[in-house]
Amino acid sequence: MYGDAADAVNIYELDLWTDLEDGIVRPGGLALTKRLMDLAELQPGAAILDVGCGQGTAVAYLRTSGFDASGVDCSKKLIEQALSAHPYLPLMQADAEDLPFDGGFDGVLLECVLSDARAPRILAECHRILAPGGVLMVSDLYDKEPEGKSSVTFWHALMNEAGFQVLRFEDHTQALRDFVGRMLWESADFGGLYVCERYKALITPGYFALLACLYNTGEA
Repeated sequence: MYGDAADAVNIYELDLWTDLEDGIVRPGGLALTKRLMDLAELQPGAAILDVGCGQGTAVAYLRTSGFDASGVDCSKKLIEQALSAHPYLPLMQADAEDLPFDGGFDGVLLECVLSDARAPRILAECHRILAPGGVLMVSDLYDKEPEGKSSVTFWHALMNEAGFQVLRFEDHTQALRDFVGRMLWESADFGGLYVCERYKALITPGYFALLACLYNTGEA
């Protein structure tokens, strides 16, 4: 749901998201972030980068959980909102295709961030900044139909081509259903998802959590 930089701003800066009480604009919320962290088995103090951090909710959660978490987002507006609410958080505006880091991260979070057009370039950057033994934690939309453009097979191939070995792929479609229901209940507006090109292209929408590691570095 990241899309091009301009598309991401259009989606995540929509006024309808401000009606959601916790400010989290993705299925699963912090519960799915916690699930990804549990799968990764990273130790407290591990350096984690949240790419597409939005208003910084996950970064704040990870830091209170003992991790050295930081975040980037392409939206200047969202970063400003995040720093207004959490001035202590290490957040900055940056594009996912050009991350301003040399490396050394133990984990990278990509929660509802990837898109067909940008995914290879974003994953290449994540590969570059991960330390040996580092892990990639992804949650995103997928097509539950095998013939769908964004099927399970597509995601496995995408990760493989980017130099990642998929360690775990879990279906969390119920999180998507709950999110849509919450949008309708809290904001009475479902239009935000229809801005997302990936969502519109799905035959049978689903949502997943994925853990991957760099090839030739051993398992997480």
